[in-house]
Amino acid sequence: MGRGGGSELDLQQPDGTRIPVEFSAKALILDDRVYEQNISRDLTERQQRVERVADQECRA
Repeated sequence: MGRGGGSELDLQQPDGTRIPVEFSAKALILDDRVYEQNISRDLTERQQRVERVADQECRA
């Protein structure tokens, strides 16, 4: 069984570029051992689509 949580944050690359990321972390206990699962997803394209839709709705 595991417990965890997720959130959105910006990660900064060495060149200073910021990337919006959804991050989720979870601790898993299997056979009395603790494992950590971390998943991150780049949200850049999703945010761009949301902005395009909002722009189109404003023009309509």
